Amino acid sequence: MKYKLPVLLLFALVLSRVLLVACAKDKVPVPVNVAINPCPDTISFANDVLPIMNDAACTYCHGPGCGIGEYYDYTTISNSAQQILNSIGPNGTMPQGGTKLADSTVQKIACWISQGKKNN
Repeated sequence: MKYKLPVLLLFALVLSRVLLVACAKDKVPVPVNVAINPCPDTISFANDVLPIMNDAACTYCHGPGCGIGEYYDYTTISNSAQQILNSIGPNGTMPQGGTKLADSTVQKIACWISQGKKNN
């Protein structure tokens, strides 16, 4: 009877550790699912992608001079396109503290990548 509390405490600690490890998010690339959601003819960087990235939810932390993965022009966005897609996709954490982007918005980025990340 006197060992019941330490055993329960040990069990609770082990269980909490198992749950923490099991709940960790894996950083898996977001698949470009063009078979289910076909891309429109062409996604334009200037008309479709750049306005998404220029949204206040992105530029607050990622605009020029912010120093946290600056994504504000074709070169910076194109070079980090897959990382950006992973961050805004279903398992992503962006925009931090904000509302998740609509699936159609995430799909535009995915389509732009699948179409070769053109500077158009």
